[in-house]
Amino acid sequence: MGEEIKLSQKSEEIIKELGYKREELVPLAFAVGLRYAEDLPSRSDQGGSIVPLYTICRGRYEALYKILIKYKFHIPPELGVFKRLTDYGFIKMKELYENETEGDFLLSIYNYINFDQQKEQFLQIEREPKLFKINLGQSLMTREDLILNWNNAQVNQHLAIIGMPGSGKTQFGLEILAQICEQCPELSLVLFDYSKGDIADDQEFVSLIKGEVVDVKKQTMPFNPLQIPLRVSEVERNEFMQSFVDTVDTVIGLGDVQKNRFYEILKGLYETNKEIDVYDLYEKVREIYEHKPNKLLEISRQLVDFKIFPKKRIITDAHFFQKKWIFDIHGLMSSSIKELIVFVTLNHLYRQIMSLKDTPLAGNARLMRGIIFIDEAHNYLKFKANILEKIVREVRSKGIGVFLLSQHIDDFETRNYNFLEDIKWVFLLKSKTNKVNLIAQALNIVPERVKRIVEQVKDLGEGEALTKGITGETVEHFITKRFYQRLGE
Repeated sequence: MGEEIKLSQKSEEIIKELGYKREELVPLAFAVGLRYAEDLPSRSDQGGSIVPLYTICRGRYEALYKILIKYKFHIPPELGVFKRLTDYGFIKMKELYENETEGDFLLSIYNYINFDQQKEQFLQIEREPKLFKINLGQSLMTREDLILNWNNAQVNQHLAIIGMPGSGKTQFGLEILAQICEQCPELSLVLFDYSKGDIADDQEFVSLIKGEVVDVKKQTMPFNPLQIPLRVSEVERNEFMQSFVDTVDTVIGLGDVQKNRFYEILKGLYETNKEIDVYDLYEKVREIYEHKPNKLLEISRQLVDFKIFPKKRIITDAHFFQKKWIFDIHGLMSSSIKELIVFVTLNHLYRQIMSLKDTPLAGNARLMRGIIFIDEAHNYLKFKANILEKIVREVRSKGIGVFLLSQHIDDFETRNYNFLEDIKWVFLLKSKTNKVNLIAQALNIVPERVKRIVEQVKDLGEGEALTKGITGETVEHFITKRFYQRLGE
């Protein structure tokens, strides 16, 4: 006889209430419990039926789940742990069921759990860190390939690509992404396509990286930005609300009085509802400000009218940072909505990323989890109190790289923060600037050499780039590899 557990009486009652077969619900309940439980759930009774461990793990996932239990809870994966997580998962499934139409329930839960994606994510825990060698292009000095060890553990994995339209910066960025994804298919990606939608429309690129395109003009974003994680303290809930208020304020500028009022609106909504969404928010804001139009009413109306985010009953958040997302926002006419989408998404990502353990090191390599890629980043670098600044400063140890593509090096120096201080690799394509201090910083050269370099950057040809010395102190001048060139190979 194989290993077995005995469900609780409560789990049995929920199985009957849901009305589906036990063998369908049990593995889902365990996976939901594993997904939601931040701490090991408390013990439960054994008044229910006996279930084989094979049923819970669907056979092939037993070893995987045991690894994950050890990683997440730091305890041996004993049978009692499987029971606690399964019973807890049934309780959570009942909550999800109450917020879902019956016909869509099982499909939503299957999509929510997605065993194959869990497998891909959790296998990253076990794989050994290895150096990713990126072929940047051909040196114009040595005629040899210029190779970058991207995830060198001694430095951060952020990079900036700077160049005016037509310089080749986007194609260079896509080629770097493609090479990384080829070497590490498990890596996650969140990419924002701001201005033309040409990245999202590049079928060869999307196919190669196995990306999932979301045309935000036609589809909702795959998460509810107002969904507070379960089992948070009052302080954590207050921090969550303040973070959302600050994010909206970053884009539209609410002012102190309206910020405080916005916070109180959110607080009131959460006190009367387990979950809320932007539709709830808009109804409340409209109730208060219908005859007093203001920025908060207008931005919340646009979020609802354009159907940017899902309603709370749509369960799509579980694997948000386990895919390669390409968010095509170019079709939206409102720049404020574009900017808000990016900042709300970054805020959501930041909370997820900072809840993760630091990734391990092996020799000179850091294990990498994912990349945040922002094209036309000048649209976001300019804001004060910027969540992007926090991400660039803080996510290095979590195995996240940030790639920022912009037209001018000046974009990276804001009133309160110089992004270049925390970006290891800066690639200068054809562009213009008079800020010699930024060129000196980006290329790690003494001021006496900068004047000549500034003129050189202005005259670079398409695809040409300068960067700091990779193998020495000499500034590297090279021809970049660009993704579209693969089509001719």
